[in-house]
Amino acid sequence: MPDPVLMELLTRHRAFWRRTPVDRPLLSVRPWQEYTFYPPFPRSDGSALPERATLAPGLVSTERYWALTRPPGLLDGDFICAPAPYDACWMEAILGCRVVAASGTTWAEPFAADWAEVRSLCGGAPGPWLEELVQAISSLRELIGPHQPVGQPLLRGPSDMALAALGSQLFGTGFYDHPDEMQALLATCASLRLEVAHSRLAAAPPFLGGYCGRDVWGLWAPGSLLDFQEDATGLRSARTYRQFMAAIDRELVQEFEFSILHVHSGQLQMLTAMLEIPELSAIQVAIDPPPYAAPAGTLLPRFKEIQAAGKSLLVTGPMRQAELDEALRELSPVGLALRVGVLSETAV
Repeated sequence: MPDPVLMELLTRHRAFWRRTPVDRPLLSVRPWQEYTFYPPFPRSDGSALPERATLAPGLVSTERYWALTRPPGLLDGDFICAPAPYDACWMEAILGCRVVAASGTTWAEPFAADWAEVRSLCGGAPGPWLEELVQAISSLRELIGPHQPVGQPLLRGPSDMALAALGSQLFGTGFYDHPDEMQALLATCASLRLEVAHSRLAAAPPFLGGYCGRDVWGLWAPGSLLDFQEDATGLRSARTYRQFMAAIDRELVQEFEFSILHVHSGQLQMLTAMLEIPELSAIQVAIDPPPYAAPAGTLLPRFKEIQAAGKSLLVTGPMRQAELDEALRELSPVGLALRVGVLSETAV
């Protein structure tokens, strides 16, 4: 029988998505830790993957990685600890990028040298990397059992995938010099992202009637969930987003009962355009620590803009105690979640 504490918490998560009245937001507060050290990727024989090795399906042991990264419990404050497969630049790998491992994390290398290669890519189908993701999720489900949900690893969105395939120069100029090819590439990326989203949900049964998104966010939704990001749009204008991305993102979120879009506090020029997507359920704002972005206290007007647009809001990252106190005073608790680290008073 489910734990009554957990069931009460899931009621609060349900209220977050449906924006029903609550007495307080979802909340977890810890001292801010700027750096997280990732364990090296373990192979099935227990040895660590060498630095700068190329990742390939079957190379990393899901079981050994879970043993190194398993959370100590089910809950972190008001949030759900949902283990996920290792972060492997999954969407970039599925698209065709070479993925390189280093210090327990990964990066993707572009493979399109010119637009002729891009045109040949459009219409492609996912290969063994999607099978690897599905197998990793299924293996995790068996490892952790039915009493804890499986979360989602980092699965980037269409613009991020296009940037990974093209590299920064082709991506930057493509919107202007090759708009038709860019639109076709983004549509291909969106189609793959949609297929992966459905495959991800199908690989593990729902947990108490719902699904968890990114493992690092800790949110449970009472139905099908799309958790995605478009970080590469932070390099473009809102006009470009509306022209190339808005319709694509809307088609993605329309496929799911709930959706959440990740943005960075230092790249909010796209926010108003994103809020125009009527079916988008929520925005997750990752606060970039100083000196990389403005202090968290200056973000309150943008947080209020999100709430005024009828979207739920998840805020993660560093805040000073006074900034957190102000957010709790000024923001409505309806559809609000704060999973933050408090900066020391001596932090720059």
